[in-house]
Amino acid sequence: ITKQNDIALFYQKIADMNFRKIGFWEIAVIGLALLSCNREEVAIQGIAEGMDGVEVRLAKLNLKDNTTVYLDTTQIVDGQFEFKVKQSTPYLHALIIRDTIKHNFFLEEVDILLEVESSGDSIEWTTLQSGKEDQLFQTIDKDSIFERSSGQAFMESYSDYVFAVFTAYYQFQLHPYSVEEMEAFLNRFSAYAKASEYYAAILPLVERIKNTAIGAEAPHFEAPDTSGQVQSLSDFKGKFVLLDFWASWCAPCRVENPKLLTFYQKTNRQKFEILGISVDESEGRWKGAILQDQLPWPNVSLLSGWSAISELYGVKAVPQNYLINPEGIIAGKNLSIEALEKMDFF
Repeated sequence: ITKQNDIALFYQKIADMNFRKIGFWEIAVIGLALLSCNREEVAIQGIAEGMDGVEVRLAKLNLKDNTTVYLDTTQIVDGQFEFKVKQSTPYLHALIIRDTIKHNFFLEEVDILLEVESSGDSIEWTTLQSGKEDQLFQTIDKDSIFERSSGQAFMESYSDYVFAVFTAYYQFQLHPYSVEEMEAFLNRFSAYAKASEYYAAILPLVERIKNTAIGAEAPHFEAPDTSGQVQSLSDFKGKFVLLDFWASWCAPCRVENPKLLTFYQKTNRQKFEILGISVDESEGRWKGAILQDQLPWPNVSLLSGWSAISELYGVKAVPQNYLINPEGIIAGKNLSIEALEKMDFF
């Protein structure tokens, strides 16, 4: 997952709906509210007038390997669509139209009611009913989930929400929290929040992060480069090496590459090197991105997506980086180019 995929914004347009739409939804809201309690299945219903025949897919992210799992597909018929899902604890899902237009929402033990309006190539989603997790999620600027200060504030303020654990899952990967800080946040989460799939996923992640904390020995790995030659981390001992985790499909990675290239060209090869580690699956796209971005440093990939190397370093989102010192010890994590420029690599 990148720091910001195409997560949709929350729109509030209920007051603009005409009488016929309001009448339909008043009946639906009352009926589904009565049926929501203690049900094995949760309903996701939408009204989408003028969109008959359009395909809607329901998906979520598999936390084990960061792959998208498509749960179900339906079509809009008579201006409506519906999914029924077995859901135990709150989990982020997405509705996808035309393969690219997404509405992300927290599915929990409350039925979801949506209105979908199409205008040209754009889609507007209005949430009419959802649970407390989704209500919070839809009102928050999605970029702020991944920023250090705002993400930390969410974890502190909403410790009784699964959303706070969801935020921690990405915060701990993207920012250098100490072991003590991570454990303090985990301890303050409520029993309800700890019962979530995100909490179950974050515990082994924290253990891996502990193993790659600043001051720890960098886990050894080897992988083939673009020519098929195997590169080993130990090959770079004696100089600083920046492990740059990235992917051809990662927009923030590609934006950062020209800046990283400018910095790299100023550094001393006797003191500093970059080792790109791609989580791509497609060899063609990986090599094509390297050529397009004109990356001169060594690049390796197992071409298996989120691979054994990313697992070793607890990387579940890109871009991320680790700075390894000449002795093979982790000296920094997720350093900005501005931070790197202050070091003696020239």
